[in-house]
Amino acid sequence: MIVNIKREKILEELLKVSRIISQRTLIPSLLGILIEVKKDKITFTTSDGDTSIKSEIPVGKDLVIKSIGGILIKNKFIIEVIRKIEDEFITLEAIEGSLVKIKANNFDSILNTLNASDYPHISFETEGKEITFNNNLLKEIISQTSFAIGEREKRIVFNGLNIRTDKANNLLVITATDSFRLACKKINYTSENDFDVIIPGKFINEIGKLLTENDDDIKMKISDKSVCIILNNTIIQSKIIEGKYPDTTKVIPENFVSLLTLNNRDLIKIIERASVLSNEAMTTIVTLKIKDNKVFITSFTQEIGNSEEEIKDFRLSGTDQTITFNSKYILDALKSFKTKEVTIKMIDETKPLIVVADEEPSLQQLVLPIRSY
Repeated sequence: MIVNIKREKILEELLKVSRIISQRTLIPSLLGILIEVKKDKITFTTSDGDTSIKSEIPVGKDLVIKSIGGILIKNKFIIEVIRKIEDEFITLEAIEGSLVKIKANNFDSILNTLNASDYPHISFETEGKEITFNNNLLKEIISQTSFAIGEREKRIVFNGLNIRTDKANNLLVITATDSFRLACKKINYTSENDFDVIIPGKFINEIGKLLTENDDDIKMKISDKSVCIILNNTIIQSKIIEGKYPDTTKVIPENFVSLLTLNNRDLIKIIERASVLSNEAMTTIVTLKIKDNKVFITSFTQEIGNSEEEIKDFRLSGTDQTITFNSKYILDALKSFKTKEVTIKMIDETKPLIVVADEEPSLQQLVLPIRSY
């Protein structure tokens, strides 16, 4: 294997695929990047066993192939060596004896490789039921819901994003929850296909990183066991999380006793100021206090201090409230809206509060309160 390749281009692809490598894998070969050179392209493949990604560079101005072959190499050192090179093009050459040479002007580096034949065969499935998203809409969906996906929840279904069709109302319903908060996005969608799948959070977050700002259509393919998306020169796929996603409509209240409408950006700034009284090891507890037609945000962090700030510009209907919540959760919810105003719907200090916006009716955020006594 010998190739002459644009340094900037190979570095971009190596960084892209290396993100999903897991250091906790029990399969040593999955610690590496599989680089395969064919007659017309070079491909880069990585996997953590559940999520896999393959990216390619075709022969052209960025790539000249002199001989075909393949190597398996750990990502850290090849990326760092290539990152430090300042030449526009580099040469990769596989050397017998499990070595690869990286060459540039006045520079040579030889790195050890792994046994490429040990790498598990990964079949990228590009068939299945299809959902078509506008690129910008998919990017918006991910940014408005993915933060609520659980990371390592005991109930594995909470570690993914639920996508289901509501054919009766011609909607696609996208839901994420870690059992402490919930994000729900509904978009108009008409299709013959019926879906109710749970897509792993890692896959969703990687898609979010790959998406750029454009109006292209993106096709998501869903089979019985996997989901995949093709983005330009990259295909990423993942196993679907098995299990039944809970009916989250049952936890979203319909009737409220207090409605508070206010400027979203101002509220975010106030809560961020209250959150200053924390450190990385602590969670800031923030209280929304409504009393005698006045609204306050207060915070308290043990061993650091407390703060209180009055909100002057708001519209209120309903009874007084004192509701305490995790500042990060409420900030994530508020920042998901692009609207000038939001409305916080409340029942009491023990029931979920709901954040909505008249200008963005497709999105709904739920945050559970924290008992302050």
